Amino acid sequence: MKLPSKIKIGGIMLDVIIDEHLAGADDRFGECDLIRGRIVIDGTQPDDHKEVVLLHEILEVINKEHQLELEHRQITSLASCLYQVLKDNKISFE
Repeated sequence: MKLPSKIKIGGIMLDVIIDEHLAGADDRFGECDLIRGRIVIDGTQPDDHKEVVLLHEILEVINKEHQLELEHRQITSLASCLYQVLKDNKISFE
């Protein structure tokens, strides 16, 4: 699956950037940067990992914008569980 180059979350348009050097020494697989209007995904991961990371970063944006105050571990758990449900049930909203 090819990730989108842009994504709109709650009225905010963000660029989705694949960066082959993001993980580096601190093992980051993704980040959302609302100031620069982008989500960055580490490009060295397998495709399914990139998809989970994109879902994780979408949830991070929602968490920030709606002041949900979810902890990082909660976002990680929600992203992986939601990804599994969508993939295993072949759910697509195209």
